[in-house]
Amino acid sequence: VDDRYNGSGNIAEYFLKILDSKVWAVQQGRRGSIDVKPHGGFFGHIAVLCNLETFSDGETFAEATKRLNIGKLIGTRTWGGWVWISSRHPLVDNAFISEPEFGGWGLEGDWLIEGHGAEPDVEIINDPASEMKGKDKQLDYAIQYLLDELERDPRELPKRPTGKIVK
Repeated sequence: VDDRYNGSGNIAEYFLKILDSKVWAVQQGRRGSIDVKPHGGFFGHIAVLCNLETFSDGETFAEATKRLNIGKLIGTRTWGGWVWISSRHPLVDNAFISEPEFGGWGLEGDWLIEGHGAEPDVEIINDPASEMKGKDKQLDYAIQYLLDELERDPRELPKRPTGKIVK
């Protein structure tokens, strides 16, 4: 999931609910379609990219990725402004000063994100010279990480049992 340059919104919690839904069963329809339980549950490996321009709801997604053990957070520390940023302080040149309106703390009683940002599990800095050449070290690392995880743990759904259904 590329969470870099994510400047806000209100959808992180919806994605988190899906990605944190642990698959516990497989179901096959009469006409052969296979699905998992819960429907839409995620059964794979996840890498999330973040950077200094990930803020607000993007930081919710980045920090929760770590706190909920959903996946590996890769990139650089996020902005540190967290959720609900107000832009009601306009300046003469049509720019504005923003201020965060809500802070939050974790279940351990520690402050989250505000003033510091979400720390990646793996810090990788994309330098401008490489980016100008079309290189993305963060993305390359994430892809290799996921390939390695798939080799280590392929996450294949079990095959349909061969015996009769027991009543």
